[in-house]
Amino acid sequence: KKHAKKRMRKITRITKHITKRTKKTKRRVSPGFATHSSVYEPREDSMLMADQVRQYAKGIVLDMGAGSGVQAATALENPLVKHVYAADINAKAVAACSRRFRGKPVTCMKSDLFAAFRGGKLKKLLFDTIIFNPPYLPDDKAKRDPAVDGGKHGYEVIREFLESASSHLRPDVAILLF
Repeated sequence: KKHAKKRMRKITRITKHITKRTKKTKRRVSPGFATHSSVYEPREDSMLMADQVRQYAKGIVLDMGAGSGVQAATALENPLVKHVYAADINAKAVAACSRRFRGKPVTCMKSDLFAAFRGGKLKKLLFDTIIFNPPYLPDDKAKRDPAVDGGKHGYEVIREFLESASSHLRPDVAILLF
């Protein structure tokens, strides 16, 4: 517990130091993860999840709600990872992902949870690892933000994800949900 608190303080310090926002371009800059302001930028939770992704990702990986692509990039660090599919509901996140991973074994796509995998050539695709840092806050009617709005009560997106995930998994897989 003491180690976790110390690590969290360190991650918070690092994140505050390396993350800045420029007003002119509406872009956020984190360590190598420049994105549009509407894209969820890596924060403390992303960095903690990256530790688990680095350790457990293998085979064919799905980074659900990829945002800036930090988890997809982390998964690629593991030599057991063959290919990463990075899916996000935000078209600007998908565009940033496509630019970032050009020439790498990453496929970036727009998808509302598993919608892109319900038909066509991706229908039979199964994953060895699924990574998801889901939105978990109750919807804010004043300002819609799919990166953090998890439904009326905050858990609906997580529930829908868990109900659908089993039909997209191989045996002996890992779901990293943070």
